[in-house]
Amino acid sequence: MTVYGYSYPHSVLSLARYAELIGYQDCSFFGFSHPDRTSYACTEIWTNQQRNEILRTLQDAQLELEREIGYHIESKWIVAEKHPFRKVITLDKGYLIALGIKAEETIASNISLNMGASLTDPAQRVIPTILTSTDGITIYYPGTTHEITPSSLAISGGNLTVIIPKCRLPKYSLIENTASGISWDAANIQSSIDVKRVYNDPTVHASLIWNHICNVRCASTLCSEYTVSACGMVRDNILGTVEFFPAEYVSGAWKSTNGSKTCVGTPEWIKINYVSGLQGIDLHVESTLLRLAHSKLPNEPCGCDISQRMWARDRNIPKLLTRDRLECPFGMSDGAWTAWKFAETIKLYRASVIA
Repeated sequence: MTVYGYSYPHSVLSLARYAELIGYQDCSFFGFSHPDRTSYACTEIWTNQQRNEILRTLQDAQLELEREIGYHIESKWIVAEKHPFRKVITLDKGYLIALGIKAEETIASNISLNMGASLTDPAQRVIPTILTSTDGITIYYPGTTHEITPSSLAISGGNLTVIIPKCRLPKYSLIENTASGISWDAANIQSSIDVKRVYNDPTVHASLIWNHICNVRCASTLCSEYTVSACGMVRDNILGTVEFFPAEYVSGAWKSTNGSKTCVGTPEWIKINYVSGLQGIDLHVESTLLRLAHSKLPNEPCGCDISQRMWARDRNIPKLLTRDRLECPFGMSDGAWTAWKFAETIKLYRASVIA
C-alpha cells in the first residue's frame, strides 16, 4: 500500500493558520522586517528553519493522530491497498471519499500576480476557468512543492480569484532569511505563482488478482499474476466498506466483464485505489494538532510570551501521574494527554471480519 504524500513538509494545519492560532502577525512569522511590527505583541522574526521545524512537527502530529483514529483528517490517496478477496472489502481507512487514483493538473504556471498600488494591498490574480469548485486548488512557489496559503480562493462567473497577503510572499530566493529579517520592500515580495489542482481520477478502482497458474491457463504467461480490472460499489463511506465487480471503464462508464474476461474460480487478492479523509477540519481538530505538535517540540517556539506560554502549557508534565497518563500513547505531557483524549472521542471503531 502506498499513501501519496508531499516532497515538501505538509500539514493540514498550514503555517499561516498556525500563526493565527498562536497570535502571531503574518509579516514577522514569514520573515519580513515590517516597520509596523513593533505595534504587535509578537514581534520576533521567524527564520525559514524555525518555520520548517514547526511544519515538520505539525506533520508528525497529524500522522500520529491519523494512526490513532483510523482515518485521514484530510484527503489522501491510497494506491494498491492489498486484501484477500471477498465479496465485500473493508478498507484500511474509513471516511471513504471516492474510489480512484490521484490526478493533478496545472491551472497556471509561473503566472504574475497583480501587486496593487501599495505594499498594504494583497496580491491578487483572476484566472479564467471552467471549474466550479475550489476543492483541491493549491498555490505554490513556481517550480516547487513549497505551498503558499492564500487568504481567499473563489470561483465566480467563470473566473478563479486568488488573493494572498503580501506578508505570506517573501521572494523565494530570500526565503532562507536570518533572524534580522527580509526588508519590507516591493522588490522582496514574490510576484509569480503556480496554481495547480489535485483531483480524483475515477477510471481506476481496483485489480482482481489470480495466481500464476491461472495466468498460464488464461494468458499463457509464466510466473506472473493474472489480473482483471474491477469497479466498486460503496456500501458505507464512513466505515469504508465496498463491494467489487469485474469491469472496464469505457466511454465514461463502468461496463461489466463478468464471465467474459475473468479466469476460472475466485480471485485470490484484490488491490484497491481510493481517496479518503475528512473534507474540512474544525477548530477542535486544529487545536488538537497544535497541542500535540507543541508536546513534541523540544524547544520553545520563537516569538513572544503568548506563544511561549502555549508551548509551556502543552509541554508540562504533572508531578503526579495516573496510570492512564503513564500509558498514554502520545506521551505524558498535558498537550499529548489532551490530544489523546480528543482522539478517543473521534476514533473510528470497526468490527473485524474473519475470512
